Amino acid sequence: MYRTGRLRAIAVTTAKRASPLPDVQTIAEQGFAGFDEKPWNCFVAPAGTPDDVVQKLREAFATVYRDQELVAALRKAGVEEIGAVPVEQVAAQMDTELAKWGDVIRSAKITLDN
Repeated sequence: MYRTGRLRAIAVTTAKRASPLPDVQTIAEQGFAGFDEKPWNCFVAPAGTPDDVVQKLREAFATVYRDQELVAALRKAGVEEIGAVPVEQVAAQMDTELAKWGDVIRSAKITLDN
């Protein structure tokens, strides 16, 4: 929609400009210093999942990440970072996000009833 002119992109939320939208400024460039909010996704398994199952899942995802057609499509959609990261990094990211957004939710008094 952005490319057709039906929507106008006013900013990207990441610290650097998005490669598919190089002409769209970041929020930080528009005067909100330090703003850096990027989407991220991960796959998780229930606690206690056997190590061999976890390893098979990691191998399956590693295979998917080597699919250049998929990687190209993800990059075209604006996904900058693609691939597996260490479990400890994902856990740290989750902790950071839970703390940050938990504070926002509590201070705004957001509930499931809103």
